[in-house]
Amino acid sequence: MSRGGAQLQQRTGLAAALMGDPEVLLLDEPLRSLEAGERARLLKLPGGRRTILLASRYPASEAGLMAHVALLRDGRVNLIAPIGALEQARLPLSHRGIAALAAMKPARAAAPA
Repeated sequence: MSRGGAQLQQRTGLAAALMGDPEVLLLDEPLRSLEAGERARLLKLPGGRRTILLASRYPASEAGLMAHVALLRDGRVNLIAPIGALEQARLPLSHRGIAALAAMKPARAAAPA
């Protein structure tokens, strides 16, 4: 598929996902074929407040689009932290940086069963 075709397909998919005005939207490698500025424009659409969970192999390319980072390991949430925590720890916005931040955070107490 051409780059233009991939862009159109990704935009159409995002539009279809947003039509129901969901409170939570899970996007896996969304809009990968678009430039960073275009991704930001499409993900910051006006309307109701919504939470967007953005899965990406390249977190640095999503800079400016997120308020928090999370790390899932072995099917469990290992870390949820504000994006500023990476900056404070002088860690890059990357998988290694996020994993290093998770290693620095104290382990959470287990929730009661």
